[in-house]
Amino acid sequence: MRKEFASTMPASFSFNFFRLGKVRHRGNVPSLPTIIILTLLIVLIFIVLLDHIFRPGYFTIEQIQIEGTHQRVDPAFIEKVAWNNVNGNYFSVDLDLIETELREIPGLYSIAIRRVWPSLLHISVTESAGLAKWSGLSTGSSDSIEELLNLPPQREFKLVPDLLGPIGKKQDVLNTYLKADRRLWPLGLEIVEVRLDESRDWKFKIATSRLTGHKYFYLVVGPKNLMTQVDDFVVVFELVLRNQVERLESVDLRYTNGLAVKWKSQEDEVVSKSNL
Repeated sequence: MRKEFASTMPASFSFNFFRLGKVRHRGNVPSLPTIIILTLLIVLIFIVLLDHIFRPGYFTIEQIQIEGTHQRVDPAFIEKVAWNNVNGNYFSVDLDLIETELREIPGLYSIAIRRVWPSLLHISVTESAGLAKWSGLSTGSSDSIEELLNLPPQREFKLVPDLLGPIGKKQDVLNTYLKADRRLWPLGLEIVEVRLDESRDWKFKIATSRLTGHKYFYLVVGPKNLMTQVDDFVVVFELVLRNQVERLESVDLRYTNGLAVKWKSQEDEVVSKSNL
């Protein structure tokens, strides 16, 4: 039957039917001009959306919320500094810039900023437990770069210790102060000053006011195994020096097998580790 139908089908009809099917098949594929127009349209829509997202006046920041304890720094002042550094809208505002400026405020130890849709900045602050005064010393010059540093909330710092050292060593001196403080504070000793000299020796001025009146002595430590030397002093202090702390003038830990103690009567004494 199929053969008979094919044989009776006119040649022109068969050819036209084939061409019609071919045309319909090609009509499902967009032409090159159509693809170009659609691409340009999508790009144009994307540009318009970006323009509305980042253009001032759209998606503006309407509110800043401050969270945290406020004993040292007025939250209104924190908010004012934050507003002064809002330089974009919800999407384009530079959070790193705001955080950097807030970290310059004495009394703020850590800051976390996040966006809250649709128009709010949430700023969470942790206040410092105290301040330290940093003085960066130039070689061969009496000039110094001074700066107040925020201390972490590990305990309440009542004094403002002086931290001194070569310019560029600020973080090293601060970290050394904090590590030594964690060891000496439980003994009733408070670090008043830390100095790193050019020979890389450390000199701590220690207050004994928590033990006996307002008295001081100096702790001299070498550059190698710094905290190990401080730990050795802690042991010696507990065993030998605690009851004589008001007589102390200085303790020199730069010895391999012991330490040198200088009393306020100008007499020196060497304490060996083997004798403890």
